[in-house]
Amino acid sequence: MKKTNLIIRKFLPLAVLAAAVLMIFSCGKAPRNRDFNPTEIDSTLNTVHDTVSICHLVDSLKDKGVIGDITGDYYVACVMYHHNPKHAMAIIDSALARKVVTEQDRFFHFMVQGLDIDKDVANLHYDLALRKGQRHIINADMDYINSHELLLSSFVQTLSNMARCNIFLERYEQAEEYLKRALDLTDSYISDPAHSNESLKELKTYRLKIAVDAMIGYCNMFQYERGRVWVEYIEKILNDLAKHPEEMDVNHPYIQLQLLAIKSFLLEIEGRHDEAAKAYEEYQKNHLYNTAIGRANSVTYLNIAHRFDEAVANSEEIEPLLHKRGMRYDIENLQGFVKLRFEAFLGAGERDSALAVATRIITALDSAKLWERRDKTMELAVIYQTHERDLQLKDMQFSVSLHRIISVAAFIIILLIAYLLWRSYKYNKVLTEKNRRLLAEIEQREQENQQAIEQLEATPETELTTGQQLYRRLCELMKQPDIFTDPDTNPDTLARMIGTNRTYIYDAIRECADKTPADFINSYRLRHAAHLLSTTNDSVGLIAELCGLSRRTFYRLFSETYAMSPSDYRHVAKK
Repeated sequence: MKKTNLIIRKFLPLAVLAAAVLMIFSCGKAPRNRDFNPTEIDSTLNTVHDTVSICHLVDSLKDKGVIGDITGDYYVACVMYHHNPKHAMAIIDSALARKVVTEQDRFFHFMVQGLDIDKDVANLHYDLALRKGQRHIINADMDYINSHELLLSSFVQTLSNMARCNIFLERYEQAEEYLKRALDLTDSYISDPAHSNESLKELKTYRLKIAVDAMIGYCNMFQYERGRVWVEYIEKILNDLAKHPEEMDVNHPYIQLQLLAIKSFLLEIEGRHDEAAKAYEEYQKNHLYNTAIGRANSVTYLNIAHRFDEAVANSEEIEPLLHKRGMRYDIENLQGFVKLRFEAFLGAGERDSALAVATRIITALDSAKLWERRDKTMELAVIYQTHERDLQLKDMQFSVSLHRIISVAAFIIILLIAYLLWRSYKYNKVLTEKNRRLLAEIEQREQENQQAIEQLEATPETELTTGQQLYRRLCELMKQPDIFTDPDTNPDTLARMIGTNRTYIYDAIRECADKTPADFINSYRLRHAAHLLSTTNDSVGLIAELCGLSRRTFYRLFSETYAMSPSDYRHVAKK
């Protein structure tokens, strides 16, 4: 099972490559209105795929007044993303910051928002993509979206991306809800005979792409039963399309290639070896099999089926493919594509070649992540060499046995260190994600409190109760940091400042904020502390003193209120 888990991690970079190959298809086109024709604009710009030509064409159309800045940014970012992702991200950010003036701006601003979410998913920023996607979906005008197939395609892609994020975050029920909504929207559009054949063909391809993303995503997370459901769904659609060749799209052979790669793997791990071999034969008949991606994607099945010689031959495409795609040797690629080549050499008995691959990997790593990745590479070496070393020990003479035992012990220690580092990394990652969610909830709560205070301030005094009037005066008073940061400030202090007594203060705060006076004062101190933590580099002890609290009391109150330590809050708030 451990070997299977290592092999399946390969599917994450496969999903990224799949998104890259089909992204141009999603980059394209914008409600029908009297000022511009989105289909016409798209047919002009979506056929250009090199950076120099797209920039010249966009500048020319902008000079003629045919397109605006946001439209130009969208198409340049679509093309640029495959050549210079960082530059594309900067263009997307610039487009989102532009002012929306015309209907064309509105149309392509919506398209850029979808592309921005797509970019975050491709870069594995799932939490960020979820937050952006949820805002995008909540604010969506469905009548407007349904007015053009380009808007609908972009929106369906966003729903699919939301499903992928939830899959990778192990929220499978939420993922299924997004997938169902995406497919329902697509099927509803396809069933309408009023739409053109070209737009129907485009949406049918999007329907397949949604299913492929779900299939690969579930396999990444070892949810093989859920993945098999989508394998069967894709097979049914492709079989139906085979009866109507005129509806086939240029992307369908690539989708079929992905399907057969996953299908042969799933059949093999289920022990259905003959069926897996037959699926792989069909995979080889696909004309894309002889491409670099086609041969590289076959290595997963070949390794698990113990067809190592074939795996070695096909894995020759892996490293050149990574360089061609501009993909660096990060952790996911090491555990995915590159590791497949390592496994293929080991399985075929070519240990020198395997070590050469490992050496190239280690040499290519940037210094910031050198030790983390080196430990993981050594862990892989231990996993595949320990069994062989144990067998060799039985045949060795006693004079060399002690040396071998010491060597094995050293490897085990290294493996243990690597495992502990990995566990620490995973724990910190989970903790950071949890704290980010807590931060979002805190910000939402603070916003609601502020809105309640603003509403109270806007209400005529004649409509307020005596307690509400008193509470409004307290809130106005607490706008002065010198009041609540004074360690001597207490309920009696507040009562004197506004000319009343402690009892009235208590009743007013209890009525309007459901807090005690002490909690009310401390809430302002903690809010001020949270601001200092996120905007300054001052020590926690100094911030506690600046807020009028002792260090011990500050830690206790902050942890009780925000469910995290001040240091953890600073870590997530500054990102």
